[in-house]
Amino acid sequence: MSVPARLGYEIVSSGKPGVKKTVVFLHGILGSLKNWKQPARRLIGMFPHYQALLVDHRGHGQSEPGRPPHTLAACAFDVRALLQSLHLQVDVLCGHSFGGKIALEVVKQGLEENSRTGRSQGAVFTELPRQTWVFDSLPTPVDRHKAIGENSVWDVIEKLGQVPLPQRSKEKLVSFLITEKQIPPAIAHWLMTSLKNVPPDSTHPASEIEGRPGSRGGYVWAFDLDVIRALFEAYTCACYYDVMSSPGLSLHDARIDFIRAGKNEAWTPDVLARFGALQAGGQGQVKLHCLEQAGHWIHVDDLEGVLRLLAPTFLPPL
Repeated sequence: MSVPARLGYEIVSSGKPGVKKTVVFLHGILGSLKNWKQPARRLIGMFPHYQALLVDHRGHGQSEPGRPPHTLAACAFDVRALLQSLHLQVDVLCGHSFGGKIALEVVKQGLEENSRTGRSQGAVFTELPRQTWVFDSLPTPVDRHKAIGENSVWDVIEKLGQVPLPQRSKEKLVSFLITEKQIPPAIAHWLMTSLKNVPPDSTHPASEIEGRPGSRGGYVWAFDLDVIRALFEAYTCACYYDVMSSPGLSLHDARIDFIRAGKNEAWTPDVLARFGALQAGGQGQVKLHCLEQAGHWIHVDDLEGVLRLLAPTFLPPL
């Protein structure tokens, strides 16, 4: 594996003394660690003997782009390298959407390492997350036709590349995204959380959406669109059924739970049937839950439901 990207991160802690177990949150494409601050704070309030590590993926937020190739494997390697540098062992790993597949890739890499080292006498196994939560992310490849439709993620990524930046006004920028680029208002407002303000200098002449010349400096995207294009393509192709059916999960006492959004039509009868077969034929290591009234942003639509499902999988204090 190549040199990992240096990732931006934030730790949410209760401030109480004592050894902490760690829960990690991985955001979706075009997002940032900011998206999961509120759920993290709620969870640490409920379980003060835990701390939450919130991570920006490569090319997002405060993280550097990293070296190509930009793949899910590279993102998972970045996360694992960060954990190692911080001397943290993840107990609960949570990933939403794109971040859900990164979480599965983290588990996959651990299983593969253990499979290789397990052939050696006295081998030291890689510790897997005891509990992995995948939030509204199918473990299957994404239909490319649906992924490139109007207002799909791919469509939004391409439209963002057409916006003149920097911009001095968030209000004008969000209006431009809605009226000129036909990006849905909820997504346009959400994208305002992924801006950063660059200082005036000769490399960042500001643009005015109305066409008037602006002062230098202003708001730019906090993500790297070239990296994001590559990552999203990798995301649409990835499949993790092999991880979900791996005997290594029970061998290392690791669980993977999925939460699907009831309003997300991507969860087809075929996918649900595959989950049913896995649950029936497995040893209880994989389980699918549903929040019927939630859309894709389950932590926004039904945070109480998310917390209710997560809570029993957190360990009591020592």
